[in-house]
Amino acid sequence: VYTYERCCEAPAAPAEVPPWGLACVERDVVLRHAGNYAIFTDMSTHGHAGCFQNNCKVTDKFNAADPGICARLCDQLEGCTHWTFGHQDAASKCFLRNGDGGREAAYGWISGAKECKPPPLP
Repeated sequence: VYTYERCCEAPAAPAEVPPWGLACVERDVVLRHAGNYAIFTDMSTHGHAGCFQNNCKVTDKFNAADPGICARLCDQLEGCTHWTFGHQDAASKCFLRNGDGGREAAYGWISGAKECKPPPLP
């Protein structure tokens, strides 16, 4: 059973807002699937664990080491308009969304629009 607690458990430490996101990251906001907003696509090149039903080839989430990974992937995906980074099932997760209609308050999560991303890698 999927519950709010499973989705958005209180992390041991909240996700840090990176310097590149100070002007655009929303704190304590999770963007949930809510039946409409998930992007199910192949994320196996970016994540190998923590995917929906353990299938990283058709997923809307994956384990990510930091929010920059999440934001960069959203920027690369045509249908992605928003990303969320936080803790779920004792891991740091990235959720990719096609809108922000699944918005909920959730301590320790951070979210941003597609334009909110780190500079390109060298």
